[in-house]
Amino acid sequence: MSDAVTLPADAFRYDWLTRKLHWLTFLLVVALYSSAQVIDFFPRDGGRVEARSVHIVLGLSLLAVVLVRLAWRKTPWGGRQPPRAGLGDLAARGIQLLLVLLIGINILFGLLNVAVRGDAIFTWVKLPPLGAGFPGVRDVVGGIHEWGANLIVALAGLHALAALAHHYLLRDGILRRMLPRGRAA
Repeated sequence: MSDAVTLPADAFRYDWLTRKLHWLTFLLVVALYSSAQVIDFFPRDGGRVEARSVHIVLGLSLLAVVLVRLAWRKTPWGGRQPPRAGLGDLAARGIQLLLVLLIGINILFGLLNVAVRGDAIFTWVKLPPLGAGFPGVRDVVGGIHEWGANLIVALAGLHALAALAHHYLLRDGILRRMLPRGRAA
């Protein structure tokens, strides 16, 4: 029997790296979503390539963070989980897994979008547009990527609302599991 099972629900805390990777994921998702909203404000002949490049580099950074998170979860230190019981915990675990899955799928569609469009990444790389011979594929891939991003933000919002409800309504200390050390919950 692990120590985590014998601890009260509010005594469990994720390890420091899991917490840092969680908040880095949050910041990257916010930055990616925000950067996607402003790309088209830049003129085609000045700034749009750079704005899209920033978005692509942020997406690649999120890919790296997700891969590190998944690898860390396989270690004895990063694999510790809070005690689980009941439908609420099952729903929480399901939303967390769905978020990771959707982020992974959306990163793949982002990479496919880059390939189909033939994007330039600053002045470093210019990809040929793989979708040039297939009318409409660029819009389909881009649309799926956009819908995926909207779904991720919506689910992340529900995740955050649930954490806040636990903290302010249920007062069960669950939010403290993921807060940086030294922060009062």
